[in-house]
Amino acid sequence: MPTGPARVELQVVHGTLDRRVPTVAPAVPFEQAESATEGVAYGLKPLPLTW
Repeated sequence: MPTGPARVELQVVHGTLDRRVPTVAPAVPFEQAESATEGVAYGLKPLPLTW
């Protein structure tokens, strides 16, 4: 989980996205989302969304 400024930025983005596009949802099951595990940062590669 991000810490410091990155965590705050993600919280703001998530809240804004929820307000502006309340129907946004992943277009694929989470289990099918491709992980990015190379380098020093971990997370998801592009996650298809639907709204």
